[in-house]
Amino acid sequence: MKHLLSLAVALVLAAATHAAEQTVWSGEQAISNWQSIATRDFAADAFAAAQPGDVVRFEATIANADDNNMSLATQVGDEWTWTDLAATYADGTLTYVIDEAHLATIKERGFNVNGTGVVLTSMVLVGQTEEPEQPTEPEQPEEPEQPTTGTAWEGCQAVAGWSAANTNDFAPGIFANLQAGQTIIVAVEITNADDNGLNLAVQVGDDWAWTGVADGNMETLTATYEVSADMLPYIVERGLNINGTGINVLSITITSSDAMAAPKAAAAEANAPIFNLRGQAVSQTEKGKVYVCRGRKFVAQ
Repeated sequence: MKHLLSLAVALVLAAATHAAEQTVWSGEQAISNWQSIATRDFAADAFAAAQPGDVVRFEATIANADDNNMSLATQVGDEWTWTDLAATYADGTLTYVIDEAHLATIKERGFNVNGTGVVLTSMVLVGQTEEPEQPTEPEQPEEPEQPTTGTAWEGCQAVAGWSAANTNDFAPGIFANLQAGQTIIVAVEITNADDNGLNLAVQVGDDWAWTGVADGNMETLTATYEVSADMLPYIVERGLNINGTGINVLSITITSSDAMAAPKAAAAEANAPIFNLRGQAVSQTEKGKVYVCRGRKFVAQ
């Protein structure tokens, strides 16, 4: 039985290990022959700061090894009615968890400690301190979607006869993260020295009206367009029309608006050689014949 009681005490105390202990009284009060001592007589106001859930330990030395025990009571109401409390005794220690129903009485009148064969030496109040509130991480604002920059596409797309090559057909999705203020640079090479040209257009509105946005520079072999806010949604959804003749589109680059040095780099990149099927470099192409550019075959227009 004593073993079970000791285990119960240990569990109660383990639950309170995080709490702040305070010895509210120490001294010597002999208790024998089941007499009762009132804590208000020798330790007035010892439990004035008690709260529901606090643990009280009455610690004693054992004076009679064969006959020792302690129990706990308080006196409630206008008539100070004797009321036993659910306390646990084991090996010289009496333990009680304060319940809210008796809190006011305990604060005002203290406890009646009853027992035999012991000398009470201390009373300890173990306050159930609240766990400190952990600081919460501030909510991080969502990262804005990062625009795509750099080379969005490269290859060899032939454009001839003032036809239009739409990016949604040969490079779908390259403008998915495009933002207003970014610059689109289309780099080309010439396949017909006598008849070549380049411009860019967007199809806008419900009737998909053809709207030119940039003319090509055949000296730098690029067409450059800084994306406006009104054109942005149409380019994202409908792509960009690259119109021209006598050219191959080699790359499409997206840069921030302050990176206008990129057209020169794109133009330098446009000097990729063209070969016939015999592996011979050619300076001009003939309509209807097959050539190789950047490892891809194309039919000259």
